[in-house]
Amino acid sequence: MSQAVGRRAASPDEPPEGPLPASLARPRRGRVDDPVAVVSGPRHVLEEPHSTLRGRRAPLLLGGLAVLIVAAIVIAFVVFGGRPEPAPPSGTGSPLPSASPSTSASPTVTPLATSEVLQLNDATLTVYDGWSVQDDELVQDGRRLVRLREDATDARVQAVTLTSVAASLEETCTALVADLTGSYTDVEDSAPATIEVAADAEGVVCSFSGERSSDKVSNTVTFSVLRRAADDHALVFRATVPTALPDAASTEEALEQMLCSAASSFDVEITRCATP
Repeated sequence: MSQAVGRRAASPDEPPEGPLPASLARPRRGRVDDPVAVVSGPRHVLEEPHSTLRGRRAPLLLGGLAVLIVAAIVIAFVVFGGRPEPAPPSGTGSPLPSASPSTSASPTVTPLATSEVLQLNDATLTVYDGWSVQDDELVQDGRRLVRLREDATDARVQAVTLTSVAASLEETCTALVADLTGSYTDVEDSAPATIEVAADAEGVVCSFSGERSSDKVSNTVTFSVLRRAADDHALVFRATVPTALPDAASTEEALEQMLCSAASSFDVEITRCATP
């Protein structure tokens, strides 16, 4: 017996297709469906109101989201877009120097502000603001001798390094005083004293006071002579300060700093210079 090919024949055990169940069929006009059938019908009939509610909520959610986006844009504009742009830097803020002086560009001048540093062979001499170079010459063995002057007070400095000093430092200091006092009157001198220095170096100070014959100005002249052990070279530092100077504190401080820095560059450390 031949077997059917194609669509499978309905099994005699399967019931024929009939009308839709009463719970899914469209009710007729004037007919009231059995309420029990609606309640006891399939599950998707009960969930139909929820799907309808979700459909109604979607436009509301989209509308609320749109409102939030618009509000965020408005806030962003107010906070960021509403601020004025910073003004471009003016000419006064340029790093290039200005032709006209200004308070911020001209710091207060102090006696210890460095103007320049002079090389004296194997030492250096610091020139502070308010001081100027009066003489610059070569002496023994081509050594550079420099004389400075403080413009406001007429205080003076002379510095030189020498390759050798034959006598002791005390004798050298005394000889320097004796040589200079010939240009002064009413001279009062003091005995040489030791300058405390580090290592094997030596230091001596001596001074005198008197009236300078050339201008009749009374001054105190102090010689500081330092000798380093490495090669016996000597640094001679002379300071001349007017006796009648009203306020000599700043001048004396400048002279002390000059001596200390010159000695340090000469590899001789003065003990008092290291004391704060």
